[in-house]
Order: sequence, then structure tokens, then C-alpha cells
Amino acid sequence: MRRTHSALVHRYRTYAVASAAHADFVDNRLRYHTYYFTVNAFMGVLALFVALSSFIALLPSNEFKRQLVEAIKSIMPIMRGSSAETLNVFKTFGVLGILSILFLLWTATRISDALESGFTVIWKTEKRRFTGRMLVGLFMIAVIGVLFIVTSGVQFGLTRLLGAVFETRGVGYHLGTSLAKPIVGLLVDFLLFFFIYRVVTGVKPGWGNCARASIAVGALFLGSQYLLNLYFDHIYKVPLVYGSLASGVILVLWLQLTGVVTFYGAEVVYVLENENLVSEHIRSLSPGT
Repeated sequence: MRRTHSALVHRYRTYAVASAAHADFVDNRLRYHTYYFTVNAFMGVLALFVALSSFIALLPSNEFKRQLVEAIKSIMPIMRGSSAETLNVFKTFGVLGILSILFLLWTATRISDALESGFTVIWKTEKRRFTGRMLVGLFMIAVIGVLFIVTSGVQFGLTRLLGAVFETRGVGYHLGTSLAKPIVGLLVDFLLFFFIYRVVTGVKPGWGNCARASIAVGALFLGSQYLLNLYFDHIYKVPLVYGSLASGVILVLWLQLTGVVTFYGAEVVYVLENENLVSEHIRSLSPGT
């Protein structure tokens, strides 16, 4: 197995970059930073669910609400079952909705801090000051919010367009929506990872390296979500084992996956920015070393 791995590293540059990034990920013990990220992101997602549910309650049309929920599910394929049903819990935008938005802003700064704690290990840099970390966190949640609104609008518009061109229950409609969901999801993932690697890291790596890493990691992340869905739907019946806690279990696993993929993508960017790391990794796997 090691011989095959070594041969692939020597033969394929892309594989060598991926392998070097994985080796650095392990050496830096980034799995501990993913745990820190998961805890803070879990609180943030709970606040996001409440805030979204409160916002959806303001919408006048039930059909519009349904299509918006479907657009959200296309952006986050892991959202399903009772997780998606929570978006329709609240009937009015009350005090809880306002508090959830404030809590969401606070958790954004915590998520930013968790990301930066891992990025400083990867890039061997110092953390920003407290004020800087707070501003980056708030800016990140603002960008994600704008991205979320735009992509939800695009998904909603495509659904309405396909509904106007094809019959709602027809083959063309279902084929179009099935193709649109992963395409929109991949675009969202690419833009989000690109923003994280270019801005949140604080080191401003090259645009090209950020783009290459973001498209690869975005595709990996989207594919992993669909595989998780397939696994939970047909292989491991989480609701049968955990009952009402199933949504929480799936959410934690998804956030852990998000942390791993995010930090691994940062390692890919770091390796692409430092070509000598690839050469050193190849030499370390050469026979006789």
C-alpha cells in the first residue's frame, strides 16, 4: 500500500499536493481544532435555525415559504426531516427571533476565532487582536448572509422558471431541479471557501491557488454531504437508533465534516503557496529515505 501511495505521489502532481496537505494536517493535529470549530458552529447553526424560522414566519405566502425552505435544503443537502421542519416552527417574528439574531452574531465571532486558531497553526502566524477577530467574524456572517440570500433567490427563480416552462410534476421539471440543486450548491461552496481562504486566513494567498483549492474542496464537501444523506437514508437508520436526537447527531457529524474539510482545504492552499513542501514530501516517500 505504501509503495502504491509513493508511486502515485511521484507520478501525479495533484495527488502529491493532496498527500502533502494531508500529512501536514496530521502533523499539525488539526483534528483538535475541528472539535473547537464544531462546538461553536453547532451553537451558530441552532441560532440560525431559529432566526430563519422567525424570518420565514414573516412571509405572506405558504407556497413562497415552501419554495424558500426547498432552496435552503438545496444549499445545505444535509438539512432534512425534522431539521427542515424546524424552519416552519414559528408563526410570528417575536423576541426569540431578535435574540437568535444577536446570538448568531456572537457565535459568528466564535466561529471566526475557531477558524483562525487552526489557520495560525497552518500558516505559522499570530492571531489577530480581539477587535480584529470580532470584525472578521461579523464580516464573515454578513458575507454568508448575502451569499445565502442571493443563492436562495437564484434557486427560487430557477424553480419558478422551470415550473413555467415544464409541468410541475413532469420529467423535465424534476430533471431540471435535480441538476440545478448540486450546481447551485457547488457554486455556494466554492464562493464560501474562497472567501474563507482569501480573507479569513489573514495571509491573503494567491487568487489562483485559493480558487483551485476552493473548487476542489467545494466539490469534496458537496459530494460528502450527498454521501452522508445516502448513508443515513439507506444504510444506517439514525432516527431508529437515536429517535428525536437524530437531527442533532446528524448535525454534529456534518459540522465535524465541515471543520475537517475547511482545514484540509486551508492546508491545500498552504501547500500550493509553498512548493518546497511538495518536493520535501515526495523526497520523504522516495525509496531509501
